[in-house]
Amino acid sequence: MRRSAVLGFVLCGALISGLAQAGSAVGHEVPYVAGSKPPIASPGEVWCLISLPPEYKTVTEQICVQPAGCTYEEIPAVMETRKKRVCVKPETKVSVPVPAEYKTVTERVCVKQESCTYETIPAEYGVKMKRVCVKPETKISTPVPAEYKTVTERVCVKPESCTYETIPAEYKEVEKRVCVKPETSTKSKIPAVFKTVEEKVCVKPESCTYETIPAEYGVKMKRVCVKPETKISIPVPAEYKTVTERVCVKQESCTYETIPAEYKEVSKQVCVKPASSTSSTIPAVYKTIEETVCVSPARTEWRQVRCDDKDVLIDKRETKDVCWTMVQIPAKNEVRQKTVCVEPAKTICTPCPAEFKTVTERVCVKPESKRKIPVPAVYEERTKQVCVKPASSTCQVCPAEYKEVEERVCIKPESKRKIPVPAVYEMRTKQVCVSPEKEICTPCPAEYKTVMERVCVKPEGKRRIPIAAVYEERTKQVCVKPASSICSVCPAEYKEVEERVCIKPESKRKIPVPPVYEERTKQVCVKPASSTCQICPAEYKEVEEQVCAKPASKRRIEIPAKFETREKQVLVCGEKKIWRLTKCAPTDIIEPK
Repeated sequence: MRRSAVLGFVLCGALISGLAQAGSAVGHEVPYVAGSKPPIASPGEVWCLISLPPEYKTVTEQICVQPAGCTYEEIPAVMETRKKRVCVKPETKVSVPVPAEYKTVTERVCVKQESCTYETIPAEYGVKMKRVCVKPETKISTPVPAEYKTVTERVCVKPESCTYETIPAEYKEVEKRVCVKPETSTKSKIPAVFKTVEEKVCVKPESCTYETIPAEYGVKMKRVCVKPETKISIPVPAEYKTVTERVCVKQESCTYETIPAEYKEVSKQVCVKPASSTSSTIPAVYKTIEETVCVSPARTEWRQVRCDDKDVLIDKRETKDVCWTMVQIPAKNEVRQKTVCVEPAKTICTPCPAEFKTVTERVCVKPESKRKIPVPAVYEERTKQVCVKPASSTCQVCPAEYKEVEERVCIKPESKRKIPVPAVYEMRTKQVCVSPEKEICTPCPAEYKTVMERVCVKPEGKRRIPIAAVYEERTKQVCVKPASSICSVCPAEYKEVEERVCIKPESKRKIPVPPVYEERTKQVCVKPASSTCQICPAEYKEVEEQVCAKPASKRRIEIPAKFETREKQVLVCGEKKIWRLTKCAPTDIIEPK
């Protein structure tokens, strides 16, 4: 409350001092930015947030009613007749067989392969004693009868049950309207009405006949190949000659001679101990001083105020939101002590020189190397057979044989001429229905009467009557120990018998049989059968055909777009808010919570 009073006095002083200047600025407007206050406000001024409605204007614009398009005009293809060479009979090859060449040779043939026979060695047998079971071990079962005792127990002779007592239904007489005769209707027929009309009827439809025009033929000469052109292959043997050539027996090479390295003694200075330095630290010097520190700087702060509508200049379309004023808050200072460094800490470095000594070492003046010594190649003269001209064959052409033959040619093909036959009509009379037969229904109302009817007020029911169960005492025999049997074992009987045993099994001894050979003579193919190809040339003739000189295409025709002028409402300025300076006194300030 104390702080509010102080602020009130400060604001009143500011208001009195700037009242003349503020009077001329009342009604001044500043655009509103979301979350901000007026940037040009002074302490003591009251600004109210005003909402302005949106503004519209009518504009005229061009609207495309129909978009631009195009159509296509068909341009037919251009055809022309051209001649071309057609193969009537393709080139063929006739195979001329060349028989194979054979010679007779003698060779040794194995008539009978190497084999072996087996000699059977019979098995050896002996006699040994064996124990045989004459009668196996058996068991004899002795029956032991069961043991019983008499017990008495309570048995339900008749289980618990119940009977039902019938309760008769209750009825009463009621009146009811009953339909004696249902609603009906009577039908009366109205006969159909006819009239006679004449019409033209097609007895025989229009048709046509065809007259055959026979084909026309002529005779022309044609050259026919009796015997086609052939080729005979004549072999030409290869030609050889003897030549002498120089051959490299050993390739050119080289050897390497090693040249040793050269060394000498040199002296140089070597660092025994590198240069260094020693450092000593001098501590910093401090003192305590007092200073005035601003705890809270002077500032201006926005506070909300209550402002009546009569103090705010607003239009009928405008809306008043909230009012704010700027409050001046003075600065706040306090005295504080702090330690200040008068002279900072520093380090002093003392240098120590490096130590050297002279040493002698062996240095390589010229490194080890190798010298290349070439070794020439070794050659010698050699003789060999060289093919001067390879084996080939020449073809001898046998020309084809032709003869002139007469051929019947169709000059004009058979055709048909269409002869139209007109249709035949005649007039006929027929009955036409002017008004069809129909039925008329006459309704007859239903007949009712009142009758008495017996109605069930309460249906027949049943009442349950329980009957108790009946028990009695009965005696029966109970098995205490069931019947069983005792088994007694009869030992088996054995005797000694003689048995023939195989001491050494039967075996076989392999006896090899050597192979049998004989000399035989056979025909050997020295040169296999072959064939030579005889070429028969192809036959051609000139024919005419329709060729597309220029293919069918389409020509594009542009259709322009259609536009209309229309009017519409356009938002010029949307709804906005402004800060407006008012003449309201900032006395009723709302303290922040």
